[in-house]
Amino acid sequence: MATVRFSPDALPAANGYSHAVRATGASIHVSGQLPLLADGSLVGSDATTQTEQVFRNLEVALAAAGATWSD
Repeated sequence: MATVRFSPDALPAANGYSHAVRATGASIHVSGQLPLLADGSLVGSDATTQTEQVFRNLEVALAAAGATWSD
């Protein structure tokens, strides 16, 4: 299996990088995520709301690569 890069439409545009990469085998590498919506707008003004959005974005990146939190 070759390296596959993922930049889901549900995440903000990745300028010069991919949100997730599935490497040869079963390894998936996810880039650092920001508390942004797909249109690039910042979510919330408090740490709790922003942290929740970061984890939603991580979940979207994992799903694009065919993975879930249980993987």
